[in-house]
Parts: sequence; C-alpha cells; structure tokens
Amino acid sequence: MIVAGIDPGVSVGYAVIQNGTLRGSEIFDTRTSEGASAFVQELLNLAPMNALDSVHLAIEDFVGFGMRSPEMVHTIKWLGFAQYFGMFLQFEVKLQPPQLRKYKLSEATKMGVSGHAKDALAHALAYYDRHGR
Repeated sequence: MIVAGIDPGVSVGYAVIQNGTLRGSEIFDTRTSEGASAFVQELLNLAPMNALDSVHLAIEDFVGFGMRSPEMVHTIKWLGFAQYFGMFLQFEVKLQPPQLRKYKLSEATKMGVSGHAKDALAHALAYYDRHGR
C-alpha cells in the first residue's frame, strides 16, 4: 500500500510511504508556478504505481473559521484540487481532521522529516495505521 500524506496550504507538505516505509518527502511553494507544477507532477508520478500497489491520499482537512484570509482561501483551493485530482487519478482519497496526525508526529520526526512535510508524513502514518495494517 502506498500512502501519500498531504498537508495543504501556501506551502504544501507532501510525504509518501510504502508499507510503512518512507519513500520521500517534500515541501512545495504553491504560490509559484514552479512549486504548483512540481506538486502536480508528484501526484502524476504516483499514477502508474496504482496498477501495481494501491495508492491512497491522506489529506489534512481544513475548515477554518471567521473571515477568510488570502492564505486560508489558498489552502481551501489546494485541498480541493488535491482531493479531486486524486479521485481523477483513481486513488483512494481520505480527508482527515488535523488532530489525527498528532499521535504520529514524534514518529515522523524520528524519520528525519520536518516542517509541513512532517505533518504530511504524520497523516500518512496515521492513515496507514488505520487502513493498511
């Protein structure tokens, strides 16, 4: 099972595990065309693997509250893009509450990942615990 954890935002955290083992992580600045294109390419790179081993996206859900700042709007748009593009690529997609990653943050840190990518990895690990083992 391949699980890609996604922590959406102005900078998107991204981490991929396969059967619980870290395959890679990255942070994309989605305010730039280069960062946005690189994120899209990472998702496209997973598509051929779906035929060999099921690909799952564990995306941190974001609701927000009050007035929407430009950063909040950007986050909501990227969350929706990741969700529906993943569905288009025929991945299993699950939106997860932010607090679900908390119990896996120390494990993600021990794997040498930091920043938003650590949050994404924690989401992938939490998903794998619940659905992959």
